[in-house]
Amino acid sequence: MGGAEAAEVLITPAPDHSDNPIHAEVHEYWKSKRVGWTIPSRTEIRPTELRRQLGWLMILEALPDFRDFRYRLIGSKVAQYFLAEATGQTIREAYSGAGISAHLIDGMILVHRTACEHQVALRMKGGAGEW
Repeated sequence: MGGAEAAEVLITPAPDHSDNPIHAEVHEYWKSKRVGWTIPSRTEIRPTELRRQLGWLMILEALPDFRDFRYRLIGSKVAQYFLAEATGQTIREAYSGAGISAHLIDGMILVHRTACEHQVALRMKGGAGEW
């Protein structure tokens, strides 16, 4: 990841329907766990219920005031592209050690903060593909 350059990334609310089966399955699961709320509680999300999709998932813990986020789970497929050793680290810790600019790190945190503040699922597409 060292010396990585910014790639154009499109961030939109996650669509209700996706032509990507992994996205569709995870988004349906996420919606089913909301139980009358805008977003599901962390206790409702059980990685064991997502075994088929687990390799493509990341679960992050929001730190106070959404100032950073800690990686709690990084699926094996995600780790093939980046973050192989980031479980337990924050976004800032994981990426600053990889030579990524502070500006890009702040942008990643902003995306996660936006999802939390607006309580929406987001779809990111660009660079290495669709996230």
